[in-house]
Amino acid sequence: MKIVLLITIFLGIAYFIWSRFFRKKSLLLQIFDIMQTGHDTYAEEFINKNEKEILKTSPATIVTLLKAIVLYRLKKDNEAIVLCKLIETSCQIKNDNNNPFLYYSYFLRAKLALRSEEDKEALNLLNKVIAFEPNHGRSYIFRGAAHGRLGDKKSAYNDVVTGERLKNEARNKTKNIDLLSNLDNIITPPAFAVSQYSEFQETLMIQSLLQQYNS
Repeated sequence: MKIVLLITIFLGIAYFIWSRFFRKKSLLLQIFDIMQTGHDTYAEEFINKNEKEILKTSPATIVTLLKAIVLYRLKKDNEAIVLCKLIETSCQIKNDNNNPFLYYSYFLRAKLALRSEEDKEALNLLNKVIAFEPNHGRSYIFRGAAHGRLGDKKSAYNDVVTGERLKNEARNKTKNIDLLSNLDNIITPPAFAVSQYSEFQETLMIQSLLQQYNS
């Protein structure tokens, strides 16, 4: 019995060492690692260099979306929009309207629209995201920003309050975190102020909207 236990422990330790130090990560996971460090120029180069190889084992939609996120973070907005529209067209052709990456593409395009102050476009896109994933807190916050810019302070206030509540609830969950929230950590890494809407700027925007509504 002791021998079996010792063998089990040895195999467990051996597997841990192998997986931690010797197992080669997939190209897709390597992209995630690079993006989480904030080295976006390198991430773009890595995707372009390895795209054909990545597509052999990963769905094209995921690769295209990651590339669009990198371009968004590098402020190459027009290129990011083109890739988002490719994802949307592909899903529509396949009648794959329940594909979560379709709606994350809408979310990313909405953030691009907000960045260029195309608020009505952002509003329409965020309505689609919320219809698909009604618990996605950030979508409400960004929709609140669009409402605020368009002069609808009541809707802005309601959306921001809802978005903050959903974000706080999501932080308290340890299981069943939705896919959109997982991708948020890549599109806006907390350690790097790479987008116009960092966590700090979101807080300022929320405070401003609440003050406007209450004034």
